[in-house]
Amino acid sequence: YADHTVDDGTCIGNDKITVCLGAQGTADVRFGEAHFPGLFDVEDLLDRGDSYDADLLPDGDRCEFLRYKHTRRVHPNGTQVLEVERLYRTPRELAAQRDQRGDEQTALRLYTDFILYPDSDELKVNLRLKNTAKDHRFRVLFPTGVATTTYQYATTLDVASASMAKPDDSQWLHPAPDTFVHQGWVALNGLTVVAPGLPEAEVMADGTLAVTLVRSVGWLSRPDLHS
Repeated sequence: YADHTVDDGTCIGNDKITVCLGAQGTADVRFGEAHFPGLFDVEDLLDRGDSYDADLLPDGDRCEFLRYKHTRRVHPNGTQVLEVERLYRTPRELAAQRDQRGDEQTALRLYTDFILYPDSDELKVNLRLKNTAKDHRFRVLFPTGVATTTYQYATTLDVASASMAKPDDSQWLHPAPDTFVHQGWVALNGLTVVAPGLPEAEVMADGTLAVTLVRSVGWLSRPDLHS
């Protein structure tokens, strides 16, 4: 990085995109006139499931944000990078009975590099998670700020358009999951998130897209799941 200009600036931008750090290290992004605040927020839930099914504890998100630090780098060719390191505290694992969180806590570090090339109309992002916890599902959130009824996502050979309406699963042995599998990207309300290799996503009624970064469960299959 010897030829980079390095400082503590909180914004990068070109003629098409502006990115500024928001609360707790999230990103407020403008694509032209479209504004998406709070992108790359996180959700961390205790998960007693297996490799087939999440089985989330009903007590909600208990991932505690501690702090973040950042650096802005500008290359002589005009490439701009915001490097953000976020620190969270979360339960290390489930209790032995697997029906509640354990007492011991651990730290999670999430590294987010926002990369913007000159004249580009795409924001590239590198994510790295230092995962020290078991029995949890860690997701990255993309709130669009507008409730939605439909969304689109990539399939193997096509683009699927999906509805928020849930199927009638009252007679199903296995309840319908809220998550779905995509093959590279999901689009809603003017925002497209491209996430090859991260195939599990969920679109919430308030217009928030959640992309699963990791499920750390340790079991191929269990017979005692509530889900």
